[in-house]
Amino acid sequence: MRDQGGIEGMRSREERRNYGVYLLEGGMYVFGAGFVNAQTFLPAVILQEGGPLWLAGFVPSLMVIGLFGVPVLTAGLIDRLPRLRTYMLWTGFLQRSPYLVAGIILVLAKPSPVWTVAILALTPLCSGLLG
Repeated sequence: MRDQGGIEGMRSREERRNYGVYLLEGGMYVFGAGFVNAQTFLPAVILQEGGPLWLAGFVPSLMVIGLFGVPVLTAGLIDRLPRLRTYMLWTGFLQRSPYLVAGIILVLAKPSPVWTVAILALTPLCSGLLG
């Protein structure tokens, strides 16, 4: 039986697995985000669905507002968390889930144009807030 180096052998296997999972998840997220890009695609779809011009212009800022607005209010709380890694894993999952939920709703429910615009505008904001 080959010795795996005790704890160090276990750590390296875990690190390789985590790196592979992270790489796969990140690649899928970035690939999918290209189809719903908040800077290029979402404003055009909002205009096509009859949304107002101000909303189409504001959409690129929504995720940034969510990403930087909440941490300003919660930075002290987050710094005091004893298990930051668990928190980061959950927020990473929650950050990506609004796009999945919005896609499922848009494909399966086929909402009216007003609801489509609302869903498309709220998705990057929710993703930013949850991330």
